[in-house]
Amino acid sequence: MAATPEAPAAVKPDIPVTEQAVAPESPEPSTQEEGKPGKTRWSALFDDWYYAWEVFGIIVSGLAIVSICVVVWYYDDKEAPVWVAQVPGRDKPFQFTINSLLSILSVFGSTCAMIPVTKGLGQLKYLWFMEKDRTLADLETFDSASRGKVGSAQLMWKLRFKHLAVLGGLASLLALAYGPFVQNLIVITIEYRPGNQTALASFTSSYHEGYEFGDNQTPMSFAIDSALRDSSVSWTIPPNLCKTGSCEWPDYYTAGVCARCTDISHLVSRECTPVAGEDDMVGGCNVFLPNGFGFNNTGSANLGAPLSKIVMAVNTTTPPLVYNYTTPLAVIQSIMGYDPKQNAADGSKPSTLAPFSIDESSVLTARECALVPCVQKQRFNLTRRADTSKGQSANIQESVPSLSILDDHWDTWDPLSVTGPPENWGDVYVTFDLEKEIPNVAESIKYGPFGFGRTAYWALRDYLSALLTGYVFTGPLDGTDLTVIFKSGVDTLKSTSATDKAMMSIFLNSQHGNWTGTFCNNTLGTSNDLECAARNIAAGVTNGMRISTWETVEDERRAIDGVTKEPMQICHAQWQYVAAPVAVWLLGLALFIGVVWKTRRAGIKAWRTSPLATLLLRLDPDSREHLRDWQNKGDGELRDLAAGLRLRLHVDEAGPRFVKEEGGATGRV
Repeated sequence: MAATPEAPAAVKPDIPVTEQAVAPESPEPSTQEEGKPGKTRWSALFDDWYYAWEVFGIIVSGLAIVSICVVVWYYDDKEAPVWVAQVPGRDKPFQFTINSLLSILSVFGSTCAMIPVTKGLGQLKYLWFMEKDRTLADLETFDSASRGKVGSAQLMWKLRFKHLAVLGGLASLLALAYGPFVQNLIVITIEYRPGNQTALASFTSSYHEGYEFGDNQTPMSFAIDSALRDSSVSWTIPPNLCKTGSCEWPDYYTAGVCARCTDISHLVSRECTPVAGEDDMVGGCNVFLPNGFGFNNTGSANLGAPLSKIVMAVNTTTPPLVYNYTTPLAVIQSIMGYDPKQNAADGSKPSTLAPFSIDESSVLTARECALVPCVQKQRFNLTRRADTSKGQSANIQESVPSLSILDDHWDTWDPLSVTGPPENWGDVYVTFDLEKEIPNVAESIKYGPFGFGRTAYWALRDYLSALLTGYVFTGPLDGTDLTVIFKSGVDTLKSTSATDKAMMSIFLNSQHGNWTGTFCNNTLGTSNDLECAARNIAAGVTNGMRISTWETVEDERRAIDGVTKEPMQICHAQWQYVAAPVAVWLLGLALFIGVVWKTRRAGIKAWRTSPLATLLLRLDPDSREHLRDWQNKGDGELRDLAAGLRLRLHVDEAGPRFVKEEGGATGRV
């Protein structure tokens, strides 16, 4: 009997893993779970959710922000620290700056702050599919958002800012500003702060230089000449020693000269002669004060030049009309004319002057000023600022002086002896109660009686009298030269070459409105003729007295101790820049709380960014059929394929899996 041939064995076809049926998980609990000790509610909750990394990131990033704020708060308005460490075998030490410290803290804080953000976005992709059926391509959108900034922006755009995941996207994008904002929390500028160098400023209690001034250039005459020319502020700076160029001194007292002035323009009278012909240099007005002081403007005034007209006169010899002091250094009177054709109605002054004479339309001003010995309470500072407009490489500017007269005592002063002729008078002292004005004995002991020595007083008085007696006339001497000509006073016994300069300085600075001195333009108009000149002269004399005291032997020099200021790198907090780190932290915290709550409500585990969870999730048969032959497609084709498949994450006793709901439409959300 022939053997029956055996049927060939059936070949079992290979089925892709994704298409093989997966046995449903048994709902029976594992026997391995039996016998385990019971867990507390909190430990069970922790095991179920397993959010240790998120909690770690929130706590550590919060501590990093607190540390950053503490560092910024501690060094705010203080010198920028530099920590130095010597290393063997290296000449230069390693340096660690506050910016490096903030940079380390910002990197540490931003890294930890992104832990709950990335893991929260990873968890939300599962919760997204549990809400309803979604296109499978959304899985990649959420996954890329948990890995980078571009994906975060795409996710926010897809969700139209209407989902919890938007908080994670915002936090991810704001993290770009985390480091730069932390660096800007502190800005470093170059400022002058108290140092330990020597700072001395001169003062004087008395003045005893007894030589004749004459035409010799002495420190005092130079100080007065500089005050009248008023071409810079250097003449206002008292002698000082300030090694850093920026120093401050406490309020101090010094002997000096004070000026008091009164406007007496209403007392001026004029007698006018009509102008003859077209030449307005013919004719004019004679002007005078009740005490006889005045000038002739109708002729050559003994100058030997035709058509010359006096337009300003200053005098120290006529009787005073206001200040009746017994022994002032000088009582000065002045009359000055202004050409209405060259002075605008708005008060602006001409840049150049043409010859003019005094007529009925001319503006006349008259002043009486008294220069008297006094005691001044002053405050003196030298300020040097650093230009930090181009960063920390600052350009140090020149020192800017600031000298303020806080108070002056001059109303009650008397020579020690006022009886008899002036040549018998003694030293001139200012009545000043040291115990009342300076109750601190240690402070007042450095001051002596304030005043002038007899010889110095009379030498200065004679010099000021000669200096401030003169006039200015105007007119073309040869008919073509329009230069303003000036001449010294008639009293040739007193007048000096300095008188000519003084008269011209007073005239031109007043006519052009050029008075700029510290003691003039703070309270007066720059064209306020004699008053500005008198104030500047008083300040110049006061400074000249201090110069003479300063130019003694250094060990005998009398000076006020001050405080130097040195350039330092100072930190300044800019608290508005803490907004970015705090915003990232708050968004991460809010996202974490929301994810925990939604995960708890959905009843799933915390899979977050784990690739294993995504790998082990199953597809229902319909979905597998839709994705047949996926292994032969590129990532772009896969995205298009996934975009046409709408799935929902379903969790039941058989386990979590993606399912395609009946009647579910395809396409993007």
